[in-house]
Amino acid sequence: AIFQKNIITDNDIFHKPNNKFVAEFIGVNKMNFLNAKFSLIDEVPCLVIGSHKTSLRSYEFSNQPPKDGQTVHLGLRPENIYRLKERLEGQEYFTGELEVISSELTGSDVQVLLNFEDQVITSRFRSTRMPEIGTKILVYLDLRNISLFNTQTGQRF
Repeated sequence: AIFQKNIITDNDIFHKPNNKFVAEFIGVNKMNFLNAKFSLIDEVPCLVIGSHKTSLRSYEFSNQPPKDGQTVHLGLRPENIYRLKERLEGQEYFTGELEVISSELTGSDVQVLLNFEDQVITSRFRSTRMPEIGTKILVYLDLRNISLFNTQTGQRF
């Protein structure tokens, strides 16, 4: 008999959780979940949230990708939201001036809730960059380490 061990590392679980349930509880800060639409535009996989659209060329689908036009849950960690474009790790991102809903000092960091296309997202910045509530700040949502989940089953795409 041949036995095969499937070794899953902490890094795999953190960056590529198999399902939304796992993604919800791993990490210091909870993952943001946004409703998004998966689209094929000229055969290129894309993600659309309101007026924001970007390619998903570098996303590694774990199985079948969503169907064209299918609503998915986009999982994005607070630490992958930046105020400087230079901090982006990937080539694919959403950007915009988002309204600050709340801003709370948490020691060396500040937790900031932002309005992104009428969906609330949590971000983390250095405490020296604490934005005021009601103002708009330019941010970059880095899609390099995102996860896409099936809205029905919670499984990763």
